[in-house]
Amino acid sequence: MRSIALLSWTVRIVFIIFLFCSFTTNTQSVDERPHIRSTIIQGRLLDAIAISEGVRTPVVGAVVSVLNTNIFTISDSNGRFELRNVPLEDGIIVNIDSMEANPAPDGSIYSGFRVFVPLKELPLNNLKRPFYLTRLDSESFTTVNPRETTIVESSSLGATLTIEAGTAY
Repeated sequence: MRSIALLSWTVRIVFIIFLFCSFTTNTQSVDERPHIRSTIIQGRLLDAIAISEGVRTPVVGAVVSVLNTNIFTISDSNGRFELRNVPLEDGIIVNIDSMEANPAPDGSIYSGFRVFVPLKELPLNNLKRPFYLTRLDSESFTTVNPRETTIVESSSLGATLTIEAGTAY
């Protein structure tokens, strides 16, 4: 009788353990979001000089691309751009080439640049802050020697830039 009671308790304990393991296995949380492999990046290009005067002037026709890929687009009449099928990584480098962009209101061309953009694991990465492109004054193009301090002056833009030795490469 005692061995039957002990067997009965053993079966109960094994059954309870089995139920507990089955229950916990079936209730594990599963991330049901689809795995995102690429994203869309939306942003805007604006004239830095105009914004300093309180006017939002879009930079139209600039080529915006993801560095080291064949992903590119051209900024529209509002300065907006959209890069599609961008590989989802921690971040990418966006290249802004303004050589083909429409000129600024005063006829000058815009500078281009590259910028690191951190990405979120989302289908759409909408960049809230615009990229501000400065105007270039072709009259003030100056060769910079990285070993010497160089002063660049633009009378048409009313600006002076000092480039300290060892800071330009």
